[in-house]
Amino acid sequence: CREYTDRIFNRKWDGYANQKNFAMQQTNNDWVLLMDSDEELSPDLIKEIQNEFQNLPPDICGYEMPRKVFYLGRWINHSGWYPDYKLRLYRKSKGYMGGEDPHETFILEGKTKKLKNDLLHYSYRDISEQVRTLNRYSSIFADHRRWNPSDFFRMIIKPPVKFLEVYFAKGGILDGFPGFAIAIMMSYFVFMKYAKIFEKQNGIK
Repeated sequence: CREYTDRIFNRKWDGYANQKNFAMQQTNNDWVLLMDSDEELSPDLIKEIQNEFQNLPPDICGYEMPRKVFYLGRWINHSGWYPDYKLRLYRKSKGYMGGEDPHETFILEGKTKKLKNDLLHYSYRDISEQVRTLNRYSSIFADHRRWNPSDFFRMIIKPPVKFLEVYFAKGGILDGFPGFAIAIMMSYFVFMKYAKIFEKQNGIK
């Protein structure tokens, strides 16, 4: 990072939304492009953004871009993962980072525009890394929820429904083995969320 700037900040972890709000407060300009460390702008997206800012519409406060994921050796075109539009370029004066960890989102007051070209996301190196990530995210989810009796039925019904949704309704079958793996992992993630709420509620952990 120091090859590009001396303005590097270290801060105790305070949740996804709070960390990003802090980061935006350190910027000097009103427009902010927010990216994760495993993402990059495609060359076509860079050109598209540059063209937009040459004649910036005064009523536009943010831009959404389709995010394409590289997973298990290939780009994913279905499975509910594409096009996964993300609001990543916006006027910071028109909103703030909110939502519930780990799925924070920028709460924007104003008009947005969808861009055509892709934000590239190099998500998981392998299945093991994906399992670790889903384990961490399901723990964060459980920390913000309380168990209720209906969650038991959700834990039974929602995982297979999620698999059918991702693999068939959202076209995961067209993504080959990676699409099948995505459907399995999303089903597993749903189960883990409710299982951990039960675990916490009953003092098992």
